[in-house]
Amino acid sequence: MVGVELYQLRYFESVARHQSMAKASEELHVSQPALSKAIKKLEVDLGVELFDRVGKRIFLNERGLCFRDSANRLLTYADQSVKSLRALNVVREGTVNVVVRGPQREAIMCASAFMQAHPGICVSLDVQDTFDKSNTVWEADVVFCQIGQPFDPSVGVPYAQCGLGLLVPSEHWLPAGEKVDLKALKDEPFVLLTRPYRFYEEAYRVCLDEGGFTPNVRCMTGSHLALAKFVSDGLGIGFVDGCDRMIGARGVRFVPLDHGAPRESLCVACRRPYRLSAAAAAYVDFVFDYFGIPKDQMERAIYDWA
Repeated sequence: MVGVELYQLRYFESVARHQSMAKASEELHVSQPALSKAIKKLEVDLGVELFDRVGKRIFLNERGLCFRDSANRLLTYADQSVKSLRALNVVREGTVNVVVRGPQREAIMCASAFMQAHPGICVSLDVQDTFDKSNTVWEADVVFCQIGQPFDPSVGVPYAQCGLGLLVPSEHWLPAGEKVDLKALKDEPFVLLTRPYRFYEEAYRVCLDEGGFTPNVRCMTGSHLALAKFVSDGLGIGFVDGCDRMIGARGVRFVPLDHGAPRESLCVACRRPYRLSAAAAAYVDFVFDYFGIPKDQMERAIYDWA
């Protein structure tokens, strides 16, 4: 397949599997025009059309079906080759500087999984609020943050989405594993977080707009530890970010909300490859695999800080 690049095969595989440019575009985190252009270039390079197009719909034709089998075999071989090379080049020591701004849960779970897989590598994890102006973010190898913070909105690759949820005592009357209508909570006392930035205002607004009531605020605190303690002691229920869920907190549980509050994308950004140590490069590679981010999205994750 002279002239055909690996990213074209990955794009083709996704479009062929979904038979939809829109769904493949969402999965690959690329724009539909860019994806359509890449597929058209692939067809030009091969000298055949792989899809039949009817209006805005796209269907894999006979030539596409034949090519799909070959493309899948090549992608499988490429992935296996990469894994084999990584196994021969295991990084056994070093330090990775990671900053997490805002929601922490997914980033912390990823860091834990990485350290279990790489026992000789030390991860320096600095957790910050989104309004933190600390320069340490510019010294990090990898930054997990809400999209656009602290970078330009075009920088960073999405890895998760988050929204408000509830932290309640373990024995609370709310049903476990089910979404809850805010209107059912109008008589509940609340413990509200004042950090991260504007979290209190968002929680208050959701009660007013979605629940139709003014929350009975029993306590306000900027400490997640204090929130978990007060909730576990039955002093009230609290709003938390759905991507945090208070990891390891005892006597409390997370309850998802059935409301229309907007969800927010979380993204990951990193230094350019030549600025990364071997340990940091291994961490970035692990992050992409952990969250299922296509490797051809690496350029979007890169930010040119000094």
